[in-house]
This record gives sequence, structure tokens and C-alpha cells, in this order.
Amino acid sequence: MNRKRDNQPLTYWNPNSTTCTNTQQLLARPDGSGQCGSWAELVVDMYKCHGITSADKVLIVRTLPMGSVGFLVKNWNFIGTGRNPAPWTHTLRSDCVELPGVPGQQNPNPPPAFVNHFIVIHGGKFYDPSYGSAPFNDQVAWESASIDGLYQSPNLGGYPKASHLTTKLLKFYNLRTRALI
Repeated sequence: MNRKRDNQPLTYWNPNSTTCTNTQQLLARPDGSGQCGSWAELVVDMYKCHGITSADKVLIVRTLPMGSVGFLVKNWNFIGTGRNPAPWTHTLRSDCVELPGVPGQQNPNPPPAFVNHFIVIHGGKFYDPSYGSAPFNDQVAWESASIDGLYQSPNLGGYPKASHLTTKLLKFYNLRTRALI
């Protein structure tokens, strides 16, 4: 997607130092780069331009409260069963290895890990505008398609989603209603 006034491509996390978090900043930033919050807000605002007010911005955070925990965006390779005790069975960069990621908006390889993320819910379906992925019917479907696991720092331990396919590793909050989904 290119900005109308100057044909500047709008991108997701390109460069990786972007600080843009809402629609206004995304459209004003000279390089057109925005974080996930700006992409989610842009989609909600575009719905509103067409008179649709039922789309909401959703904040995603981890469910595990221990330490500094975040999630690993596709694609990570968890090698074997790991060498550490549960739940952080894998050590990042040795038996949990980053692979080329899923492309984002005009960015072939956005950052591989985050402590939170923003998406959109509309009509009971979950949309991820940052990556342009297909709608998902529920949280577990979004998690399974979008993340490979969790990480914890400072020990940089990994927790594979593949071992917990039906478990909700993340919490989804509707920012308009301020309710847990």
C-alpha cells in the first residue's frame, strides 16, 4: 500500500527502529514505517471511513507472568525437546533458532520477537494487518498460525507453541471495551 500524496510505500517495522504507533503517525512519517499498533488503527479507521464501527483494535500480551516474557513470531526452529527444565525448555539461538520470518507489510523479514502485538477483531474474526494474514476464527487459531512460542529473558529460554497447540499462551484485550476477549 502506498500513501496517496507522495506514493511512499507504507511499511511494517522498516526500519526496525520505527516509533510510529497510530494512524496519524503512520500517514505523517516521511518513510511511511509503522509498528503493529499503527497498522491495526489504520484498518479500524478505514472501516470507520466506510461507516463500519464494529471493528476494534486488540492488544495481545503473554499469559505467563514470570520475568520479561515475549512471543516469538513465525519462524523459529525448536530443535529436539530442548536441554532445560520446563517450561523454558529451549535456549534461544542454540536449540531455538530464528529462521527467515513471515513477511510484513512491505517488509520481507520484520523483527522476530515482541512483548506485545496489536491486531483487529471484526465480525468475530481476528485480522492481523501488520502481516496481512487471513482472518482467524479464534485466538488459538491466530496463535498457531502466527507465533512459534514464547521467550523469557534474561536467561533467553524458549517455550514452544508446538508443545501447547490448544493452550492460549496469549491474552487478547479489546481496547474499545477494555475487556479480555
